[in-house]
Amino acid sequence: GLRLECSLFCPLDPNLDSGRTRHPCVVYMHGNCSSRLECADTLTVLLPRGVCVFGFDFAGSGRSEGEYISLGYNEEKDLRAVVRHLRTLPFISRIGLWGR
Repeated sequence: GLRLECSLFCPLDPNLDSGRTRHPCVVYMHGNCSSRLECADTLTVLLPRGVCVFGFDFAGSGRSEGEYISLGYNEEKDLRAVVRHLRTLPFISRIGLWGR
């Protein structure tokens, strides 16, 4: 597969890495011809409410590998990889999707 560039923003929590506390996470999916930087507007709303934000560049966008976007066909695979990764993190509870 292609390498995806990602950013994970979490609320300040001294117990985060130990997994003693868990937070929900919103996966922000950027719009066409954009990048994960789009998720910046959500941070001031979600982080104070204890919600992590995961922004990533779809393959062919931003700093991720890939030559082109497929308008949904391959992006589904990118999203599956992101969710699979988030499920391995001990401090993530539920996962929600926010798309453009």
